[in-house]
Amino acid sequence: MRWGVLFLAIGLFSGAVQAAPSQADLKKIERQIAIEKQNSLENQKKSAEIKSEIKQVQRQMVLSARNIQQQEDMLSGLEKQLADLNIKTADLEKKLGLKDAQMVQVVSGLQTLALRPKEVLLLAPQNPIDMVRSHSLMYASVPVIGMESEQLKKDLQRLNQLKSETIQKTEQIKQTTQRLTEQTEQMDRLVKQKSLLQAQYDAQYDQARKKAQQLANKANDLKDLLEKLELERQRQQAEHIKQAYLTSPRAQRSINNAPSFVSSAVSGSFERSYGSLLYPVRGQMIAQFGDTLPNGTTSKGLMIQTRERAQVIAPFDGTVLFAGPFKGYGQLLILDHNNGYFSLLAGMQDIYVSIGQELLAGEPVGLMKPVRSNLYIEIRKDGTAIDPKPWFIPVI
Repeated sequence: MRWGVLFLAIGLFSGAVQAAPSQADLKKIERQIAIEKQNSLENQKKSAEIKSEIKQVQRQMVLSARNIQQQEDMLSGLEKQLADLNIKTADLEKKLGLKDAQMVQVVSGLQTLALRPKEVLLLAPQNPIDMVRSHSLMYASVPVIGMESEQLKKDLQRLNQLKSETIQKTEQIKQTTQRLTEQTEQMDRLVKQKSLLQAQYDAQYDQARKKAQQLANKANDLKDLLEKLELERQRQQAEHIKQAYLTSPRAQRSINNAPSFVSSAVSGSFERSYGSLLYPVRGQMIAQFGDTLPNGTTSKGLMIQTRERAQVIAPFDGTVLFAGPFKGYGQLLILDHNNGYFSLLAGMQDIYVSIGQELLAGEPVGLMKPVRSNLYIEIRKDGTAIDPKPWFIPVI
């Protein structure tokens, strides 16, 4: 037994001796470390440059989205004005049609009376009193006809004015639609530009996106989903911190660059934004917090009816926690605003942000459907829905 232990110890010692690196090996390792360090610095510099480019594109996107929403507002207003003009025009044309028929009858009677010789009137079958009364009424109506004619003239002028305004509004709608189309095309270019830059920067998020979708498939409701996402984020953050300290005592500096669910700091404080958030979309509010929805459930947020392909923006700075389909909500976007605050947007057809991306307030995040549709908005604090309306600037 002792001999076996001895031989084992000798073998281990011999292996240790053989495994000891030579001076040449050590220098080779040092060179590799230096190369890796230089590559790491270059990658960090490149990442910082890409991130700076992304921020510049984001700021352009915020301005472009603001212009698009302003054009959407203008277009909706012009369309409403045109609809009102069409109603007024139709009513006035109907009114003029009735007046025209009445005037034709009266004028025809007067013309007939004027053309009859006095001798013919004496041979009429009416008795003299009725005949005098009829002619008196006919002649008495002449001033009234004059007043009606004056009113008819004014109505015709008003009709021409309405038609002129209708032509102007139609041209304004055409021009506004063209501007909106141009700005939407510009936005498409910015989205593609950001996507290309983001693809270089956040390839590390692919695994996180898959994990988030797996959690969504397992979650029963929104609260459950938020809890699962929060736990996963905490797990990843803890793992990142652990790896950072294992690799370098100074590596905690890189914690803010942790991928996926690790939420980075955003400008401002969500608590202090009460009453000043941007509405994510322009349109008509059709349901508020606490209202009973058509399906019989109680609304935990706001419902806004939008125009077709309306632009949707981030209401506040934040990090994308989830983006994708979720049970009963269609395309769902969850933004983390830190300190337990989240905003949820559902009902878009297209979402063009992805998990882990940092967003600026007002930055476009997606588009509504090509028909009039509804965007659902929630704000949650520690997983519980709160009334969102007081948080937003009252512009709707």
